[in-house]
Amino acid sequence: MSKPAITVNNLTIGYDQKVVCENMNFDIRQGELTCLMGKNGAGKSTLLKTVSGLLPAIGGDIRLFGKSMKEYGRNELSKTVAVVLTQRISVDFMTAMEITCMGRYPHTGFMGRLSQHDKKIALSSLEQTGAAELAHRLFSTLSDGEKQKVLIARAIAQEPKVLLLDEPTTHLDIKHKLEIMELLNRLAKEKNISVVLTLHELDLAVKVCQHIIAVKDGKVMYDGTPEAMEKEDTVNRLFDMSPGRFS
Repeated sequence: MSKPAITVNNLTIGYDQKVVCENMNFDIRQGELTCLMGKNGAGKSTLLKTVSGLLPAIGGDIRLFGKSMKEYGRNELSKTVAVVLTQRISVDFMTAMEITCMGRYPHTGFMGRLSQHDKKIALSSLEQTGAAELAHRLFSTLSDGEKQKVLIARAIAQEPKVLLLDEPTTHLDIKHKLEIMELLNRLAKEKNISVVLTLHELDLAVKVCQHIIAVKDGKVMYDGTPEAMEKEDTVNRLFDMSPGRFS
């Protein structure tokens, strides 16, 4: 069994000391696709932002590869964790390649100058997401599916050990949803990185992900495999649906 990339101990999360979830305990392993599930407002995005270091924890501890997140410097954390959020970025005159190169800045030093090596990694990241042909296109002219591939390429260019994504399939049609999920699954396995995402599409989550963490009423309600969820009727309990309604 792979080692835990992330270990969460008695974690309490929220905004401005207002608790959203508390006493959370779970591990996230390398090489797996982990989905955070729950109703709107359950705390999925807050948990993702806390694990990424974008939000401070109210209590408890998060360990990345055995080391407390509190001990990570900003640049070291940027080399370890990459984040793709739902907020749209406004970059009217930047190409897909320039967006992707932004992922290299944690590695470029104080001056922030891109070397040929950095550009090669950026192009390779676009190739891995199937977006190499978009390299010289303006980001603002791309479709939602193409933009998502470029943003994931930017995250890959950071060469992270952990990749966190908030609703990466939002606004995409079914073809692009499947392409993005297949891409993330392949990245987790081939690069042995931990990919953690929030999703609204329950069918995609249980079919593609290897690990599910479900949050309800400020607690972790379920932590395990998709296969084991059926026995406990987890999805129906999670969303307050009648037993057996979702199978």
